[in-house]
Amino acid sequence: MPYYVRKIEEHSHWEFEFKGRDLVPADTITRELKTRQHKLSFWKIEDLGELKDVAFAISTSFKPSNTSVIAIPISEFIDFEMEKSDGETAYTKFVSSHYDVVNLNHAKLGLLAEKIFLATKADIPAVDALTSEEIKEKFMSLKQDGLVGNRYLNSDLKNLIS
Repeated sequence: MPYYVRKIEEHSHWEFEFKGRDLVPADTITRELKTRQHKLSFWKIEDLGELKDVAFAISTSFKPSNTSVIAIPISEFIDFEMEKSDGETAYTKFVSSHYDVVNLNHAKLGLLAEKIFLATKADIPAVDALTSEEIKEKFMSLKQDGLVGNRYLNSDLKNLIS
C-alpha cells in the first residue's frame, strides 16, 4: 500500500488532546506545518519497507537530528491537491518521490493536521530520528554505489562525512 511520508520535528508537538481542527496548538501549526507558497512537502513510498530509506533521504537536506518521519496512507489524501516536484535530497532514488500538498488554506491545514495527528496515534510504524552514525554509514555505502551526491547536503552531514 502506498504512503505519503512527512518529516516530524518533535513528537511532543503532536501530543495533545485533539478537540477539533480549529483547536490545533499554535506550535504544532507553526513548527510542524510551516508552509511555503501554500504548499507542504511529503514523500511517496510504495510500502513501509522504504520508510527508513526515505527518512535517510530527508535527513540529507535537513538537520539529521530532526528527521523523524510518519507515514500516512495515500487514501487519506483524497481531499487534497497534490503536485509532484523534485525532492531536495542527495539520495537520487527519492528525488522523484517528492510531492507537495498545494493550495493550502486554514481549513485544509486543519484537516491535514488531523490526518497527521491520527497517524501519530495509529499502528503504522514511524521512524525516529536516525543517529549520526547511521546516517554516515548509509551515506558512505550509497556513495560507493553512486546513489547519493553532494547536492542538497546539509552542513551537518557534510561535516559528518568529511
